[in-house]
Amino acid sequence: MAKIIIGNQLTEETVEGDRALPAEYLTYLAAVTHRLAWCAGANDIIVLPTEPDPEFLSYVWRRLGIEDSRPVVLVPPPGRQGSALLYDDRLHHPEFVGQLQKLAAERGADRLFPFYVDSATTGLAESLELKDPLPAAAFLRAGGNELVNSKTFFRTLAAGIGIPVPHGRTVASVDEAAEFVRPLLRAGQPVIVKQDVHGGGYGNEILAPAEGLQGYGAERVTVLDPLDDTALLRHLTGSWDRYSHDGRRRVVVEGYIDGSVPIYIELYITDEDVTTVGYGEMRMAPVNNGLVIPPPSADLPSFPGFLDHARRVGDTVRALGYRGPMSIDAIVVPTGEILFNEFNGRVGGSTHIHRIGAHLLGPEHWRDRALIARSRCGWDSLARAVSTLEEQGLAFDPETRTGVVIAGDSHGTPGPSGQCLIVAPGLPEAQAMEARLIRVLGLEDD
Repeated sequence: MAKIIIGNQLTEETVEGDRALPAEYLTYLAAVTHRLAWCAGANDIIVLPTEPDPEFLSYVWRRLGIEDSRPVVLVPPPGRQGSALLYDDRLHHPEFVGQLQKLAAERGADRLFPFYVDSATTGLAESLELKDPLPAAAFLRAGGNELVNSKTFFRTLAAGIGIPVPHGRTVASVDEAAEFVRPLLRAGQPVIVKQDVHGGGYGNEILAPAEGLQGYGAERVTVLDPLDDTALLRHLTGSWDRYSHDGRRRVVVEGYIDGSVPIYIELYITDEDVTTVGYGEMRMAPVNNGLVIPPPSADLPSFPGFLDHARRVGDTVRALGYRGPMSIDAIVVPTGEILFNEFNGRVGGSTHIHRIGAHLLGPEHWRDRALIARSRCGWDSLARAVSTLEEQGLAFDPETRTGVVIAGDSHGTPGPSGQCLIVAPGLPEAQAMEARLIRVLGLEDD
């Protein structure tokens, strides 16, 4: 049966008030949702916030082999916050719901595949009266999806089942936060403060005792005098509403380990099992800007333990009642130890990449191929970009299982929002191919 893909990238609270993301980034996120086309099957329906490039859709359908039964794309009317993202008023617009009901009946769509399960998507599922709208719907309606996207709950779960995490705690007040942060800053160690529900490093802040720290996984680095307690309290007090979502959520504070490398593993959880979809390294600049699959850290002695711990996390949330995609983030610290950071029970930035890998290379594509997903790519014309790749011998070749795939379009945004997936037998070859790609398409270098 067909499915309805919903490109609802973020919860509504992450674009309001002092948690609001920049307008340009919201436009970028709208383009990112177009990559969900790679998750489509024959006769599916894809609901997106903005219109994707028709050339990109044709490119995807050809490579997925579904040109004769291609999915259809729907874009709801703009809502009170415009058209950058999908929220309740857009997904519940009467005209849109009627159109979606008709298409679902015509195409035999019986379930939803949302980027993020929230009140808007659960309400839409009820309106459409689908046969099997969402896996573990009762768990989700009871607030379960918020649990499996909570950084504070992750630390609780990790403590309960013995998953290694950075030194830190969850706090509910400025005084609690200061009590944890103060001795670390005095010892010369930076601290990262994390909003409970956000994504891609946005909402996080690094507090550093001295200049010079670049940092990753946070949208800002703030230098504080480690001996000035008043300055620390003033900063925490002034930032607390932003950190805590106006006091509604607890906040994570952790020692920040400079020189660490971020990695992830993506799982899919069903009634029967927990399946590994793939794993890789996140290229941060300073927030997520691409992937390397498999991660170079896969050769470390600690990596099998990382896989085992991730499996235990998946088994635990499966026992709680969660079903669907889950991405688990960790860091490889300079000693080679791997510490876990958070999980996200939703579609991730790697989901479409592993779908491409599974379709073009095989289900365990990370075993004999190296992949680099390069984000923030831009071009004036997708057709010319594809033609250039073919002329330069860089386009993906199914015979050799190597080359470049256009993983995301760069349509309708003020800056580069496209994505290229580079596939090669090994990482050195993939890096050399990426260097050629940058030259021939005139991409911005790192």
